[in-house]
Amino acid sequence: MEPVSIFVAYSHQDEALRDEVETHLALLKRSNRATVFYDRRILPGQDWTAVLDEQLYDADIILLLVSPDFLASDYCYGVELQTAIELHDAGQAVALPVILRPCEWQEERSLASLQALPRDAKPVTQWSNRDEALLDVARGVRQVVESLEPKGPALHSIMEWSPSALVGARYNRLLSGPLPRAPSSIILVMPDQAILGESLTAAIVLTGADGQPAAGVAVKLELIGGRFGAAIGVPEPPPGQPVYVISGDSGGILVKIYPDEVEVHLIVEAEGFGQFAGQFVAGPAPQVYPWAAQR
Repeated sequence: MEPVSIFVAYSHQDEALRDEVETHLALLKRSNRATVFYDRRILPGQDWTAVLDEQLYDADIILLLVSPDFLASDYCYGVELQTAIELHDAGQAVALPVILRPCEWQEERSLASLQALPRDAKPVTQWSNRDEALLDVARGVRQVVESLEPKGPALHSIMEWSPSALVGARYNRLLSGPLPRAPSSIILVMPDQAILGESLTAAIVLTGADGQPAAGVAVKLELIGGRFGAAIGVPEPPPGQPVYVISGDSGGILVKIYPDEVEVHLIVEAEGFGQFAGQFVAGPAPQVYPWAAQR
C-alpha cells in the first residue's frame, strides 16, 4: 500500500512550529502510512519551483499552516493556498488548515469554508499545553490519512506499451485509492518511436489492497488526444465515446490507442455504471476484455 503523501505549506517565519507539527506526525511516518514534504527537502541544484509544483500537485493532503505571516506571504497565499483550494475542490487532494497563530483567516472565504485544526480552530500558540494542541492536530491528520487509505480493491497504475517502452508518464492522481473513486487521469507521453495516428497497446493492471489481481471490475475509460482501437472481436468504438471494460482474471485491461497528440489523457473511472456494473462486477470475469456495448 502506497503511503499517503502530505505537502506542508508554511511561512518560514513559522519554521519552528512546522518542525513541532512534523514531530507529532512521526508515528504516521514510521509506519509508512504517510510521507511529509516541505521546501527544506529540496536538494541543492534542484529547480525549487518545479519540485514544489510537482510535490504540491501530487499530494494527497495539503497542510496549510496558517498564521499572519502565511497570509502576508505572496507565495503562500497566492500560489500554495490557491492551488490547494483548486485541488481540494476538484477532489484531487484534501486541503487541511492548521491554525498556528491568531490571524484573520476566517475572512478568507476559501479557508473559512474548511474544517480547521486544532479543535475549534483555536490557534496552537493559544493552548496552555502546546503538545496537547499538536496532538489534536496529529489525530486530525491521522483521521484524514485513514479516510484516504484503500479499504477495498485498488487501482494501481502499471502501464505497459508496445512496440516500445513508455518514455515518460505523469500522473495527475496516482491510481491507488479504493473503488469506487472519482475519475483519475493518466497523462501518457508517447514513446519517441511512436507515429501519431498509428496504434499502441496499453495494459492497465488492477489489484486489490492485498496486492492480488482484482478480476471482474467494471472500468470506464475516456481518451483525450487520441482514439480507441478495436478490441478482440469487438469493432472500434465511435471517436470521442467512452468505453467500458471488465478486468480479466489477472486484473488486466488491454486497450489499443491511436494517439493524435504527443500527450494523451487516459481518464480511468471505476464507479457504478448502472445496469452494466450490476450485471458484470458481481459475476465471473469475461474471457476477453470487451468494450461494453449496448446489451
